[in-house]
Amino acid sequence: MSTATPQSSVGADPPVDAWEVVAECLDRFAAAWNGAPQPPSLRDFLPRDGGDTHLVLLELIKLDMEYRWNAEIPLRVEDYLREHGESFAARSTPLELVVEELHLRRKHERTFDPATYRARFPELAERLQPFL
Repeated sequence: MSTATPQSSVGADPPVDAWEVVAECLDRFAAAWNGAPQPPSLRDFLPRDGGDTHLVLLELIKLDMEYRWNAEIPLRVEDYLREHGESFAARSTPLELVVEELHLRRKHERTFDPATYRARFPELAERLQPFL
């Protein structure tokens, strides 16, 4: 594992070191999901020795969403934001999480009303339009 402290900023791609940290956390999380009777806690897989916690959390949430949809116990984006509010308090709802939820709904052949998504995420309504 890299000893560098990965950094990221809005609009910039994280350095390669950051993705190594993400990959390691996701691998551990996937192994725990595959061997557990209940979904593991995302907090247990966040980097403790440096690393972009926000980036890792976003990627963990996306992986958790997929596992939960496959297990037929999905959570909504708002559930994740409530659970991890401290990580999202100063930021707007991540578009990528909403798009992931939409993708999983389609993949699992669940219907959705575009107006509902615009109402749930008014700050993203314009940016969501291509995905709706």
